[in-house]
Amino acid sequence: MPRLLATLRASWPVAGTVVTGAIAATQLTGCVSHPSAGTVYEKRCEEADRRGPCQDVAVRHTAPVSQERATMKWFTFAFHDGRLPDRAQDVVIRDYRRHLRDLRRTALVLRALAELNLHDAQVQRWHLTDAQFRWSLLIGDLESGYQLVDISYRAASLVGIDARALVAAQLDTSADAELVSDELDALDDGRFEHRFRFWPELEFGVAFGQVDVTLLSASSQDRRMS
Repeated sequence: MPRLLATLRASWPVAGTVVTGAIAATQLTGCVSHPSAGTVYEKRCEEADRRGPCQDVAVRHTAPVSQERATMKWFTFAFHDGRLPDRAQDVVIRDYRRHLRDLRRTALVLRALAELNLHDAQVQRWHLTDAQFRWSLLIGDLESGYQLVDISYRAASLVGIDARALVAAQLDTSADAELVSDELDALDDGRFEHRFRFWPELEFGVAFGQVDVTLLSASSQDRRMS
């Protein structure tokens, strides 16, 4: 894997959460009448000694999910697959650092997010509601120690992916699903976008208006090993 930039990047539980990454093994039913609408999934479970395993998944409509493809502007496929020489990678890293410095000055809401190092992060859990996307990421390493960062994006919509595809990606269960790189950007409508590249080739983003960041302690035992 080519040299990567260790880049940078917002509490729960909150009542009303109806989508969770823990339902990856459940058969999901999409919405035929509103194919462009976002889908909210709810897993209804009963105690094993009462009604057995989890029951069916309830589906209802919620805020639309953007159909625009999420495209990394800086840390593209070419940046990661070895096609760019070291000098070209240095230019990308330099340009993104300059861009991020400008964002910090002009968008105070992004400061805590922009100071995070999410390289090699693992998703521990995620939740999606009508206008909020929240997830907990395990960050750090054995040398520096581990932390859990809870990021809550408000006035949010997924970009380049929908809830079904996010469940299928198994980001919260796979040991190989690590965050390779991420980038922050400002949108023309006054919101922001956080884009992600997960190993080996999953890209998507979250467009949002506000973001909250909470850091919690963690240990090496929280990390999934392949």
